Amino acid sequence: MYGIVDTAIEWADAGANRAFYGAGPDTGGATRLISGQPGNSKGARFGLRGTEDLGGGLRAIFAIEHRYNVDTGDQANPAYWNGQAWVGLDGRWGRLSAGRQYTPMFNAMIAVDATADQWYGTLESSSRYATRFNNSLEYRTPSWNGLQLFAMAATDENMQDVRDQYAVSAVWASKAWVASGALQRLDAAGANGATVQYSAAIAWRPGPYQVGAGWISNDPSGGGRRVDYPYLSLRIAVGVGNFYANLVRAMFEANQKDSTQYALAFDWPLSKRTKLYAAGSIDTDVRLSGTPPDTAPVYLDGQRFSLGVRHDF
Repeated sequence: MYGIVDTAIEWADAGANRAFYGAGPDTGGATRLISGQPGNSKGARFGLRGTEDLGGGLRAIFAIEHRYNVDTGDQANPAYWNGQAWVGLDGRWGRLSAGRQYTPMFNAMIAVDATADQWYGTLESSSRYATRFNNSLEYRTPSWNGLQLFAMAATDENMQDVRDQYAVSAVWASKAWVASGALQRLDAAGANGATVQYSAAIAWRPGPYQVGAGWISNDPSGGGRRVDYPYLSLRIAVGVGNFYANLVRAMFEANQKDSTQYALAFDWPLSKRTKLYAAGSIDTDVRLSGTPPDTAPVYLDGQRFSLGVRHDF
């Protein structure tokens, strides 16, 4: 049994509210309690995972994970086991698992992200790549001198609107270096065609420090515009705490301004399981959420800051 309880107080100016929460009631600056947002350290969750020794080096493994919002107590998603829900077998030949799982691209990106996918500027929230597949089957190889390969296939299982998904990645790690690459294809029925997402990254991590750089691309067909996301991430140990920095650039193929997100964070452990953190971001030329593509887009600058507490159990 494991989990995370995480919440923070966030202040966002009018530009950040309109860009990230839509142009509804939050058209001015606001202070709110947040949970499961980019300003949190991690999304709150409750999970169960386990293994059973089947003999001969073979193990049965599983994980199910529920996501919830600390500020309201509501489910974070209509699906109850939204975080993970899979079962598999693990042996000397590798690992085979089936269910709702993190994608090979997510595993490739988390390996090189100095912030470990936390706070503002996370690669998941900034670059919008798919991080989980439903109805998926994944195979992971054993590690060969630090190199591990991942392959996944999934289907939407809806004969009226078939959306098959495929992904592969490779992660290589040594004591001081880690590098990764990934490719995933999200098919869609009709004129929408397929979206291809790919990434490449490398990080240097000598001791308590880590600095990384990489590139994520989202290339939709059916008239969509390709967006490239170059990024930098940094972690520096400060006493028993850590200082983090993210820089993510969104580079659009045509007819839209490029946008940039600058993000900083600091965490300070009060114990092995509890830490306090502060985070902030400045976003430039972010397109207003919900603006139709065929109208004149509205671009905004926004600032957001959060103070939070996280407990792991």
